[in-house]
Amino acid sequence: MKILIIEEDDNLLKILCRIIQQKGYETDSAESNTAVLEMMNANTYDLVILDIDLSDHDGLATCQSIRKEYVGVPILLLSGKENLPRLIKGLNLGADDFVTKPVHLQELLARIRSLLRRDMNDRNPLLKIQDIRFDTVERAAWKGSRRIHLTRRELSILEYLMVHADRVVSQEELLEHVWETSVNYFSNTVRVHIHSLRKKLGDDNKKNRYIMTIPGMGYKFLVQPGDKEQCQTPSES
Repeated sequence: MKILIIEEDDNLLKILCRIIQQKGYETDSAESNTAVLEMMNANTYDLVILDIDLSDHDGLATCQSIRKEYVGVPILLLSGKENLPRLIKGLNLGADDFVTKPVHLQELLARIRSLLRRDMNDRNPLLKIQDIRFDTVERAAWKGSRRIHLTRRELSILEYLMVHADRVVSQEELLEHVWETSVNYFSNTVRVHIHSLRKKLGDDNKKNRYIMTIPGMGYKFLVQPGDKEQCQTPSES
């Protein structure tokens, strides 16, 4: 999952990005309102964290524009306690929740999880394809009853391929949705991470049971009849 954070306090922005990334989410960031819609046009985000007190523009107008253009994206507002009336107005303009400054990180993470869980309830929070299970809320994967220990990036790749299973996902699409916008599109980072993920899933060079490479096009997570159904997360063994 990918979160866009708009915050002009550089120190707070760095802290938010680091803490959120440690929980397994990808982040993009902006220090002004002016670039927000442009970034949202170029990328797909699962959540927007928006400071409505930015100096370059009215954050409430940005909130309203996001909600108008991107109806389903959850919006979490940030502002000082003294700006409670503006936060309430932001909720009326379509924001989903807010956190007041100074930001308590555990509260922020809890509200992020709540919004993403609420959003995923309209999708399928527990993915199952073949014997691979992925919990999109807890950010965990299993093969049968065995927990697969994946890096943050590998989890994001696996989730994206499973959500878009049985169609080809290009390298450029993975870079756009799984990596930060600063990534070098000419690097071999996707190939390296796919190789590592395949090894952990148990794919081999002779037969790709889970992830297939389509030469010149990208990658496809293979689906069998009855796959991608909602399931219960198995116990870790």
